[in-house]
Amino acid sequence: DKSLPLFCLPIGVKDIFRVDGFPTRCGSRLPEEIFRGTEASCVSRLKKAGAIVIGKTVTAEFAGPEPGPTRNPHNQQHTPGGSSSGSAAGVSAGYFPVALGTQTLGSISRPAAYCGVFGIKPSFGRISTDGVFVFSESADHVGIFFSDLSLADLVLATIVDNWNSDQEEAEESLSLGIPSGPYLEQATTNELKRFERVVQTLKAAGHRVKEIPCFDKIKEINNCQLKMATKEFTNLHSQWSSQYGSLYRPRTARYFTRGGEITDRELEGYKAQRHIVREQLQLTMAKHSLDAWICPSATDQAPKGLQSTGDPVMNIPWTCSGLPTISVPYQDT
Repeated sequence: DKSLPLFCLPIGVKDIFRVDGFPTRCGSRLPEEIFRGTEASCVSRLKKAGAIVIGKTVTAEFAGPEPGPTRNPHNQQHTPGGSSSGSAAGVSAGYFPVALGTQTLGSISRPAAYCGVFGIKPSFGRISTDGVFVFSESADHVGIFFSDLSLADLVLATIVDNWNSDQEEAEESLSLGIPSGPYLEQATTNELKRFERVVQTLKAAGHRVKEIPCFDKIKEINNCQLKMATKEFTNLHSQWSSQYGSLYRPRTARYFTRGGEITDRELEGYKAQRHIVREQLQLTMAKHSLDAWICPSATDQAPKGLQSTGDPVMNIPWTCSGLPTISVPYQDT
């Protein structure tokens, strides 16, 4: 039925999206009534296309660093990543084939990698964030987790305006760039060994892969993105934090102190950095005729314990640029 392309497709929705008939809590202890309002338009569009929301998924508090109770389905002693913990784990465990999440630093790509599912983050702003309690309005992307990539085109065509669904035949040989230098060196030795095996597999399949120096000022990029998000989170929560400050968990509450030390002028500088990073990436891709970049989605496998959702540094420059990304699972043999 073309009018219902997603007929009876079960989906999970990260609990920072408003969904009619479900309470929104944002993984927090703040009163439920303050989160009420109009349903997120991306959710409404999925439902109108026939999808069925079967549940809200666990999020780290306000999509920040305070983990929820979700465990990694592959090994329950390890984190599923975050902040879209429940969405990634739910798809991985087979509760639903599709789930919505968001990414401020690495909250689509990293949990997708840790849980062994596909995680797609379209370009910044391509999926509306209305009805979503974002962490940072200049950083947050809405993204989607999939168990099967064949569903991606149908779902994205539903919620992304002017989505190009033309199925062109993939080129037999792609030109792929590895962003070598200090960025790549943030990954562990074990992860880089795994990544090298992936690179050799791609080369054996006929793809052209070359190392290209990139992100030489990665610490500055990481710092800018984190400070921008911190300031915007502080601004967005200014009213609630003064009224419900004691209800925020410790790691979330720390953002208010840090954000209060960042001036509005500094914030504008951090926001401008996004455009610089994007332009540099696009110029480098054009210079070397690249179809895409390839890199690890995380610094290593999912860390043991639930005290942290893992390190997002491999994701930050891609989020900062606002360019689209896909995290692809692979079986390391």
